[in-house]
Amino acid sequence: MPPQTTPVEDSSTGPLTNDGLRQALDALKPGQRIENAIAQVLNAGYSLGFARGALEPLQETRAKIGKRPAGGGADHLIICVVQKAVLDIASIFDQTGEGSSSLPTALDLITRHLKSSTSGSLQERLAARDLVNQIRQDAIQNKSSEVEYVRYVRNKWAAHTSMDIHVDTWEDGKIIDFDKLEAALDQLRQHFLDLASLTTLVESVKDWAHDARRVDEKVDIDVTQLSDPELAKLARDGRVTPQATYKIGLDWEGALSWPVDFMGSIGKSAAQHLLERILPR
Repeated sequence: MPPQTTPVEDSSTGPLTNDGLRQALDALKPGQRIENAIAQVLNAGYSLGFARGALEPLQETRAKIGKRPAGGGADHLIICVVQKAVLDIASIFDQTGEGSSSLPTALDLITRHLKSSTSGSLQERLAARDLVNQIRQDAIQNKSSEVEYVRYVRNKWAAHTSMDIHVDTWEDGKIIDFDKLEAALDQLRQHFLDLASLTTLVESVKDWAHDARRVDEKVDIDVTQLSDPELAKLARDGRVTPQATYKIGLDWEGALSWPVDFMGSIGKSAAQHLLERILPR
């Protein structure tokens, strides 16, 4: 009797259980999980740019509205926009669990692989582990003042309330330092870039970026361009439709080489176009 397999939980019907999440994560290739974390860096850049582009017009609108009920709604929207930027940046160094798309998770994946792998030389694997440990120390253990600022704002205001708000007044997002947020994001981007560069140098992980590609695009091939005469005949007879399949993914080093202000410019432009449509003139 063939062994029974546990069906994968369907996340569309509700949040996954811990066991279901672990099973779903185990089904992903390591490169896919690292690419998810890299995409979060780009997403954080977009959120930061959106907040920067939206904040001033929203504050101006709030001043025009006054204290009517709509004014409270504008205050709430301002807070939500800024909170989103803080949370997205903070998620990059999140250490709350194995399911996070974060730098610590990416480092853990590579560390476990390097410990168990026998591919390449022992010297190469040990050198790679030293570099991973250095990135972890610089980015996570010895956080810069800017990254600590993001952590502080996330813990104190953006993610959950804190008792110290009673002794250390916080004015609902009005004193957010966007320059510090951008500096923190740029530092985290650079740490990820170092990690991406490492994957191109280590034999056992150099194919991870290619393995992460998963968006398939199928394109019909011109029958006249087929070099196989038998396939060409089948295509002309209508018995097959020859297609080329392309898997699409990120170029890790290329995407992470974009400066933060470039990533943010897309979000800022989106905010400006949106607010031009919805705010009163």
